[in-house]
Amino acid sequence: MIRNDIPSELRDAIETVENLERQKEITHDRQAYSTGTRIINTLFPEEIKGTERLDKGAGKGAIMNIIPKGRPGVCRETLLVAVGWNEALEKPILEAIVHLTSRCRGTTKYVIFYAGWWSSKIWSEYKSDFQKNAITVG
Repeated sequence: MIRNDIPSELRDAIETVENLERQKEITHDRQAYSTGTRIINTLFPEEIKGTERLDKGAGKGAIMNIIPKGRPGVCRETLLVAVGWNEALEKPILEAIVHLTSRCRGTTKYVIFYAGWWSSKIWSEYKSDFQKNAITVG
């Protein structure tokens, strides 16, 4: 359930990802969560161009930047970062920080982490970089 106190743009993006998760039945496929690339390819099999998801029928939150996937596209308000259970958490977190502070500084406002695993200890090392620059959902 999505909290009502978050901005509507972020809520729309989260709902889009949740709807795709249900449609693709990704929760039933452990291997789909093994890497960030597999997560993205499962959720968005044909809609990826660069780092944007382009699907007019998916709802208001359908266009966002995505890590990991290809080369950077046009900067968007929302960044989706996928992390698989079989990979280090630091690399995608650091890529998101570069995205926020360099590539799309001033444009990206929201970061959504879609993770096959999570470490509060690792997150605590980096979360202040996000608190200065964007609203982040883990």
